[in-house]
Amino acid sequence: MHPALIIDEILRLIFGFCLEEDRMSLACAARTCKTWTDPALDALWCQISSPEPLLLLLPSTNKGQNYIDRPPLEELLAFNHYAKRVKHLNNRQDSRGHPTLAPLVSPVPCSSLVARNLKTAQISVPKYKDSSLPFVLSPKLERLEIDLGFKAHTRDIHDSLYNFIQQAVRDCPELQHVGLRGSASDDLNDAITCMGHIPSLSLRLGSSLSANAFQSLLVFPDLEELEIHAGRMNVEDLDLTFGGTKPTIFPSLTKLRIRAKSFLIENILPLIQSDNLHHIHIELDDASPQSTNWAQIFEHICSKAKHSLRHLALEHHLEIPESTGPSFPNTTPTSQTTSPSSIAFDILQALHSLKELRHFSFDSTLPLAISDADVTKLVAWWPGVEHLELGIPPCTESSNVKAARLTSASLSSLAAKGTKLRKLVLPVILEDPLPCPDPQSPLHNSLRCLTIDQLNVSDPLKAAEYLHTLFPFLQNLEGASENTQCWSALRKALARKD
Repeated sequence: MHPALIIDEILRLIFGFCLEEDRMSLACAARTCKTWTDPALDALWCQISSPEPLLLLLPSTNKGQNYIDRPPLEELLAFNHYAKRVKHLNNRQDSRGHPTLAPLVSPVPCSSLVARNLKTAQISVPKYKDSSLPFVLSPKLERLEIDLGFKAHTRDIHDSLYNFIQQAVRDCPELQHVGLRGSASDDLNDAITCMGHIPSLSLRLGSSLSANAFQSLLVFPDLEELEIHAGRMNVEDLDLTFGGTKPTIFPSLTKLRIRAKSFLIENILPLIQSDNLHHIHIELDDASPQSTNWAQIFEHICSKAKHSLRHLALEHHLEIPESTGPSFPNTTPTSQTTSPSSIAFDILQALHSLKELRHFSFDSTLPLAISDADVTKLVAWWPGVEHLELGIPPCTESSNVKAARLTSASLSSLAAKGTKLRKLVLPVILEDPLPCPDPQSPLHNSLRCLTIDQLNVSDPLKAAEYLHTLFPFLQNLEGASENTQCWSALRKALARKD
């Protein structure tokens, strides 16, 4: 045997590759020699998709014998020999119920039956039996994700989930993140109010999120990252004055991802701690542009995160009716009798003060009415921007959606002034005649990924030369309509340039 194959670090690296390609080889390696046993078993058991393999190590359970106090010592030795290796539980498959474990898991789990080194757990409640939940309660647990499903559960399951989450929040000292998705009961909403010391929460609960739970989140002292779906929540459901005390909400929050109606966001943003937020992702849940006021939201963002914000992502997707009607605020009408066709670029003016911005994306059913000159303004506002995404217009025949399409002049401006750009998504039409960049004036930018709308050129090789001159480090080119010979030829030409 080569001496390198008895070095633990090298073995673990090799076995890591085997884990992805050939798990059977790991099982064989574990039986090859003592030096390989532990690294191979660690790789095999590092991530499991069900607690079932661990339960099978308890023969008494599978024979239908009830435990009165705890499993026999010899069974615990085998269980712990493998359970200590489990670091990640990703629950993708159904697990059997083990009623004989009931004396051990109710009301509290037996500390002997825990994957004590478990760091992350993803649990799907419809697939996961409540008698297996205590295996997750590791003292080293850092991330807990629970898919509740959207079907009604029995009272027993609600009680088990409530007790389990309460215990995880209380007894797992390393817990940094809790994520809940699906339909939450009143008890689970009550459990959320006790998570004030958890730094990161993801609550994708839709209409099942209670106003009381949402109100509690606003003043959690240690909450740093929050993802929340509150599309059905109304301002009238909340007491944003907190009985007249008017505290600063989200005192420690640095990252916010929220789906809600614009009126709720408008009322929350002014109360947030100033210059704490580094990352904001807003997804509006308004059914109509008539109830959307981007300009007001932008003013609040600049007021509260002018010096700290580095990432701003904005989304609004809605159905555009094929009917006539009045124009809506912050939109550009196609005529006096039609519905809005786009969003006026001027509403972005308020964002010019975000000098630390590194990421900006705007993804909306109604696209921005933007021109080549406007693109130049964006780069001047945000000289350090690395990711700029202004959306590709939807493929629709609707006369009510009129997307602006930029020309190659925008690419030239960004190549010259967007020196920090690494990813760019623009509604650009690359078409003949292509301008001729000055080869004597090399462009110093770092763009790696470019997405444009349309490609209408007669000579793909010339287009590749043009793009390579503008963006010397370009590696990936994408487009809305890529299934053409022109796209294929252009990509091949760019690859040869590399």
